[in-house]
Amino acid sequence: DAHEFLLLLFMKLKMEAETLQWASSSPSYVCPVQNFEFRLQCVRTCSSCGDKVFQEEKHNNLSLDLHPLLTGGLELYFKASELECTCWRCSGRQATVVRHFLTLPRVLVLHLKRFYRDGRRMRKATDAVSIPPLLSLASLVGEQGDAAGRDTAPTDFSGDKEREHQDVSKDHCDQTSYRLSGIVSHLGDSIDTGHYISDTAGEKGPGWLTLNDRDVRTTAETTVLKTRDQTAYILFYFLW
Repeated sequence: DAHEFLLLLFMKLKMEAETLQWASSSPSYVCPVQNFEFRLQCVRTCSSCGDKVFQEEKHNNLSLDLHPLLTGGLELYFKASELECTCWRCSGRQATVVRHFLTLPRVLVLHLKRFYRDGRRMRKATDAVSIPPLLSLASLVGEQGDAAGRDTAPTDFSGDKEREHQDVSKDHCDQTSYRLSGIVSHLGDSIDTGHYISDTAGEKGPGWLTLNDRDVRTTAETTVLKTRDQTAYILFYFLW
């Protein structure tokens, strides 16, 4: 699976970078995975007494439910949801959870959940998703939670290199516009059959390239957006 492969690649690159960064021979090595990493803040509010709990989550991609609009899928991901849990203060059993971006990545990876479990079988959904060439995350960026709130999962910074990366990423929160730079599509009817291809924006000019194994062809962005709405599986957006 392309998404699983990508996550495994991120993990391997990060492990390799940690080794190189702490080696005396490569103290200034910068891990490429840093371009994809970002932090979300999760705020859990007790429905009974209003007590808030702040947690931070580290990610390198987001998995979105299918929606006719890609922006709609993002809104669903960040929409407030109800959660059953026990409040430490009043023993209430219900809470509301909301998330927002604390830091933004240079490259935003969005995974569309086209494969789902139906009983014992995995099936593929071919719902059309409208993919915008430009994407703004301004409405999804928030600020650090109130220091008075309880933090049950403090971020574990493993060394100065990790902390340095977080500070650099935080500077990008005032830049919230992204441009589509690549699409990985799955062609086929099921998770067991099919073929992956990719479309990528050219380094110069408005042209795109479609890469299908050894077959590489030039194409236009409008064509890509029109023909990949039912097959797009992983989207790459670059900070604009």
